Amino acid sequence: MYANHFQGGTHVDVFVAKGSNPLSAWKLTGAVKKEYDKSGKGMVAICEGSTSKMQLPANDKTNLGLRQPYLVIQGQFGKSFSVEMRVSDMAGKRRRIHLSSGIMHVDRTQMHARLPLNFVKRGGWLNLVLHVADLFDHNFPGSSFAEVDGITLHSSLRLTKSLGNY
Repeated sequence: MYANHFQGGTHVDVFVAKGSNPLSAWKLTGAVKKEYDKSGKGMVAICEGSTSKMQLPANDKTNLGLRQPYLVIQGQFGKSFSVEMRVSDMAGKRRRIHLSSGIMHVDRTQMHARLPLNFVKRGGWLNLVLHVADLFDHNFPGSSFAEVDGITLHSSLRLTKSLGNY
């Protein structure tokens, strides 16, 4: 998706809630909708319900190709939510990093890392900044981060913006 786009600037917009159909590139499951939020003073994508999720890219066979080391998710997070990233190393080996408010202990294998996300403030608007390259290098020693292949956001959250950042 972004593999052939210029990524040398300060950031790459992955999601912005503005526009007529900002969710068109995402695969939506469950109760996901776009509406105006008074507290955020703008349009947001609302992902609510225990089975709701937003996945980018919509097709599992395509690659996001996001090479920025940081992923910023701007929104309001509910009591339970998670972020799952499909990530590739320099050798092309694909792995998963799953951060969730429902995980209490770190669990790592050669192919995935499950990390707790219980430090995030609930109910208020914030920028969740994930240093994906550092998370990858720390959880998969001997491998070097190359790119984010996909992002899945599980409920419950109100999303205004998501971007890759240097």
